[in-house]
Amino acid sequence: MEKIILLKEFVKRDIKARYVGSVGGIIWPFIHPVGNFLLFYFLFALILKIQIDPTIEGTSNFSLFLFTALIPWFSFSEAITRSTNVLIENSNIIKNNPLDPKILILTVNFSALFHQLIATGIFLVFLYFISPPRVLNLLLLPFILIIQITISTGCSLAVAMLQTVIRDTYQIVQIVLQVIFYMTPIVYPLTFVPEKLQTLLQLNPLTSLIEIYRFCLLGKPIPILQPISTLAIYSFLILLLGYSIFQRGADILRDQL
Repeated sequence: MEKIILLKEFVKRDIKARYVGSVGGIIWPFIHPVGNFLLFYFLFALILKIQIDPTIEGTSNFSLFLFTALIPWFSFSEAITRSTNVLIENSNIIKNNPLDPKILILTVNFSALFHQLIATGIFLVFLYFISPPRVLNLLLLPFILIIQITISTGCSLAVAMLQTVIRDTYQIVQIVLQVIFYMTPIVYPLTFVPEKLQTLLQLNPLTSLIEIYRFCLLGKPIPILQPISTLAIYSFLILLLGYSIFQRGADILRDQL
């Protein structure tokens, strides 16, 4: 219970610290997604008029298709990127206090999730007026959010510990994230990929994650039970692997810092 309370306070502090001194303050997390969505809608729906097959993707509006994937991707990539350096950036706190370092990693992940929830809420308002989602599909959102944060936390634990040992980890993570971005059907439909390569992309757990988000928000017609159960298993294995890597270096962490 003490760790949960501490985590809650750390997340609050992290969110406030990001906007301290700014004129907009806590309003900025609401302004960013609104601005991004209006920009995407203007560019892809009104200017370029890119169309996709609604019978396959759940919508013909490419801006909705794109934004549905970008919201979780921004959250995931932010969590991984910030977690890579979070132990080093807070080395004084770790060295001088009996603090479980994993709290700092969880703080970054839940802070990113907080901003994702705001963006998702605003996106749902836009969807209500453009293409209302099915209520039953939306009921899956809490489950997919849990799966997402499980995956991001597992990855974060691994990269945070590796950065304390190999200081080039941060640069490698940036390259890997860029590769993953294009290996995940975020800016293109999976059906645009040749069938032989589709199998490869489907090995990426983020592919299933994005497709399930599109099922929840856009009503993409996909069989949901198999991908969500497989993804849940993947997420648990990723968390277990990340935790194992972290624990291997936990004993010498303070010396590495």
